[in-house]
Amino acid sequence: MAHEVVRRVEEVSPLLAATAEETEALRRLTDQGVKLIRQAGVTRLLQPRDFGGHAADPRET
Repeated sequence: MAHEVVRRVEEVSPLLAATAEETEALRRLTDQGVKLIRQAGVTRLLQPRDFGGHAADPRET
């Protein structure tokens, strides 16, 4: 399952890169950047499956 998240991150990375200047100016992620990261499933990578996460092992992701 983690590999699916990595694939999705690779897909949205150009969109995240496009917000880099704004992110730097704000000194935080843009709202769009947060939305993209959440939609890709990054925030659920280490979350247990019982709670809707991917239960990924950081060493294998």
